[in-house]
Amino acid sequence: MIIWILEYYDEGSDDFNINVFDSELGVKKQACSDILNFIGDLTLRDQSYIDEAKEINDLISQATIRSYNEAIRKWNSSSINTDIVGAYFTCRDMLVHPAADADEPEILDPSFFSGNVKQNITKNNHVPAASSSKISNSCGATCRKCHSKNEYAVADQSDGTYLCRSCKMFYNVFS
Repeated sequence: MIIWILEYYDEGSDDFNINVFDSELGVKKQACSDILNFIGDLTLRDQSYIDEAKEINDLISQATIRSYNEAIRKWNSSSINTDIVGAYFTCRDMLVHPAADADEPEILDPSFFSGNVKQNITKNNHVPAASSSKISNSCGATCRKCHSKNEYAVADQSDGTYLCRSCKMFYNVFS
């Protein structure tokens, strides 16, 4: 199953919001509705802002996925948004995996817990460097769920994979 995600970041309040939809049209319509709400709350006096707002409104009034995409793109780079509002929208799709695709947990052997005192304690949520025997030395890692490559990620499995933030979040949302 594919879901559509609307990510919205508001610089003013430093809020990051995520809404999930079952269709591309739904996610784009919601983004455009939110954009028009922002525009409607403004009092525009500068003609360039008025022209931008009208262009975005005209695109949204066409009510097609293509025009919604263009309106969202224009809004994110518009002077109204960058100078006044500071709210940025991203619409993307994501494959939702069934529970049967979940990795089976590997229970640690009881011997792991006896006499396995580590001298190096990590602080402040820093991940210790992986040993070369466990994880390959290549740059980055690939998410084991969505298979996206991140050149800055550190693998936490012997096969060189990790679980990205999006997949972790959706695992928590849908489980």
